[in-house]
Amino acid sequence: MNGNNIIDDAKKDAKEIILLQLLNFIKLGTILEHCKSLLGDVSSCQITAHVEGNPDGSYDLVVDENKLPLFKKQIFNELLIVAGISTFEKCCKDLFAWGLNYSPSRLNALGNRNITVLDIMKSKDVKQTIIEKIVANINFQNPEICNNNFEKVFGVKVFENKEEKDKFGKYLNHRHIISHNCGYVDIAFTKKMGLTEEYVGIVASLDDEELENFLNSLYKITMKIAINVPLVIYRDLEKDVKKE
Repeated sequence: MNGNNIIDDAKKDAKEIILLQLLNFIKLGTILEHCKSLLGDVSSCQITAHVEGNPDGSYDLVVDENKLPLFKKQIFNELLIVAGISTFEKCCKDLFAWGLNYSPSRLNALGNRNITVLDIMKSKDVKQTIIEKIVANINFQNPEICNNNFEKVFGVKVFENKEEKDKFGKYLNHRHIISHNCGYVDIAFTKKMGLTEEYVGIVASLDDEELENFLNSLYKITMKIAINVPLVIYRDLEKDVKKE
């Protein structure tokens, strides 16, 4: 295949990935605006609810009427954190796989990986199978692992320093507690966040300002990956074209 055609294909595929990420950020912005439109601060108020049974066998969720707006706000608060981290993870996976696909020589930076003969025999596209296996085994929700892999393979730093990694790690901890403990603080969370045990059992929430900081940080980091990884791969492809 003509080298210039490969570059065009790479740019087209990268554009689709980046446009999808921008669409996801429009969704995240909509969630944030809706969350901010609901008055109150969920981070300083514990919201409780209970279920009541009716004579006909149905059930009602009962929330203190004064706290109902906060209950709804908490839902969007948690939705933004979970959806935001998912957006980040998808961007990492998609662009990592895209980069390896168009510049396979960068697979060498990863060293030996556990790809079985059965994986290869069952595959119609060996290169794609290897790439998918590698990407699936990278924990992009760990800032250290994520950073190390992008820097080792593409020379791109996702996080500039320890402070940036630690800050993003706190958002990842929030996402983890929502996904795995319905948002309720446990002992592990207090240790990760440097909190005392008196917080165990309460709901972990971020106020509107922190949610906005989260989204801004997420956008900055995601766009850094979306801009810099393609530039690295385009240079690889241009060098290959010159060799032909």
